[in-house]
Amino acid sequence: MKSIACLGLLVLVGCETSPAGPEDAGFDGMVWPDPSADFDADTPSDADFGDAFEEDDALLIEEPPDPPDPDPEPEPEEPDPESGPEFTVVQASYRVLHWNIAGGKENDCRADLIARAVRRFVRERNVDFVGLNEICRSQYDAIRAGLRDQWGKTREFSAFVSAGGRVGNAIFSRFDLTDITRHKVGEDRYGDRNLLCGRLRTRNHLRFCSIHLSPNSNARTQLGRVITRIENWWENQHDTVILAGDFNLDPYDRAFNAMYASSANHPNNPDNRGHYREVDDADREHCISHGERTSVRPNWGPCHTGRKIDYIFMRENRIVGGRYSGDALNIPTDCTGACSDHRPLISNMRLRIRED
Repeated sequence: MKSIACLGLLVLVGCETSPAGPEDAGFDGMVWPDPSADFDADTPSDADFGDAFEEDDALLIEEPPDPPDPDPEPEPEEPDPESGPEFTVVQASYRVLHWNIAGGKENDCRADLIARAVRRFVRERNVDFVGLNEICRSQYDAIRAGLRDQWGKTREFSAFVSAGGRVGNAIFSRFDLTDITRHKVGEDRYGDRNLLCGRLRTRNHLRFCSIHLSPNSNARTQLGRVITRIENWWENQHDTVILAGDFNLDPYDRAFNAMYASSANHPNNPDNRGHYREVDDADREHCISHGERTSVRPNWGPCHTGRKIDYIFMRENRIVGGRYSGDALNIPTDCTGACSDHRPLISNMRLRIRED
């Protein structure tokens, strides 16, 4: 896993770029879009390409995983400026996996092989939370059954919400969940777009959420609704939220200016004014403030390293000492070929959590 970068040491270095021109043409002649431009019906999106792209062989050869990171040594609690006499704050470390598994498009809702791939990620990476997009109900049931045995669960630990068709979102937690919420943030020709969240039963000011935004201009409006919802949880209850999903937006898109904190500002991703950091935004090895690609589209974005549309966010003031990191993994081939057209995103983080 990559070294954890301190937020306070973020400096303006990395891949700069000039405005897109013919030399910036991406895959199949596409040009890196102007981040201020509006979407239109012809804007490339993962939902629209299907088999039009050639497979990226580099993504289809999975590298042996690194061994799970050891649990961190206990550290003294840091003062939390947001705490007060009415509650205390604890610190805890978590490992999170987000993956758009393309359960219908790539797997035709077949469950056994994609379920095996997810369980293997959880086992080998010692994952605590899993958020999955484009998952069929049959796949959810198979993954749930496997993780129930793997984690030894006897109470509620997962949830699923359909988009209205055959796929939807799912969350899984090593820790018991309660207060499952499903908030509709929009709809499109594929169905409803829902923010799916669950609280931890024994740490009820920590929520884990999954979202999949529309592959068109609706994504910007939906993102605003997601931000409003999770910020309300912060303002009203001081809840810590881990938000994972396929946002169908590039990091430099203007809609994300209200999400990313200003400390993430960089020519690769400028003009931010929000309160959140993304697990891969401080990695200097892969396009700083942008992160590694999660789509199969190469030669895209400010560093021409590929498109990123999958994310894991945390509120900046909930991160302990800049301790977070993210890594986009190669697409596994457990599924008689590539299991998805998205790369899995995995992360480590240490967070502050209110405890009443």
